[in-house]
Amino acid sequence: GFNIRTQFRSIDRWLEAFEEIPYYMATKSDYYTHCMDIPPQYGTPFPSDDDIAKQTRAFISPKQAVLPVKFRIDPEPLTQEQMKSPLRDHLAEAAWSLIRNHERITKFCCRAAGDDVGNWAFGNPTRCEQSDPFARPSQKMLAPVDALLRSIAEVLLEAEGVEGLQRKVLAAAEASGLPRDNWLLAGACLAYLRDRVGVPRDMSLPAAKLLRAHLAEAIGVLRTGAGN
Repeated sequence: GFNIRTQFRSIDRWLEAFEEIPYYMATKSDYYTHCMDIPPQYGTPFPSDDDIAKQTRAFISPKQAVLPVKFRIDPEPLTQEQMKSPLRDHLAEAAWSLIRNHERITKFCCRAAGDDVGNWAFGNPTRCEQSDPFARPSQKMLAPVDALLRSIAEVLLEAEGVEGLQRKVLAAAEASGLPRDNWLLAGACLAYLRDRVGVPRDMSLPAAKLLRAHLAEAIGVLRTGAGN
């Protein structure tokens, strides 16, 4: 889309001044959240297929997220205030967002292995396709998914990076006793959360990008472990 900030520097400076105000930042969203929220409000979008649009979609899509998160070349850069905070602060925010409500988040993830996912919004363009208010979580997946989320939270808190994540997610999956033929299902549960992390509802932009990337890497570990 059209980036007004790069084209009009005076408007950019005006917005930068807003970004120094905590009250404004508490309401500032990110591109991905907006893209998911637009269709039920304004109708189905028609995406551009030019190279820049494809590159931008790849950057903001949680499905393409990888570690380390490359904030400096992201089309949605951090604000000056966000760059002043060390990376560990953003990692800790992402971890805390998982920990403070872990039981409900685990159940939320396990909707992907349960019933009625997608039914509420199916065929109704006024409803967000990411919403499943009546979906029921799979009870058998609660313990394994809880263990996986705990391992991800630990990696975030310790800032262990991709190698630490791969090691601890694999260990958590094996220790949970979940058969390897169900590891893809566990990955689907993590993907359900990854694709529904919203800004600023759940956390700030940098924390959200870090959490999505950690979840995406964990899904890759489970997929590889399952032999796919």
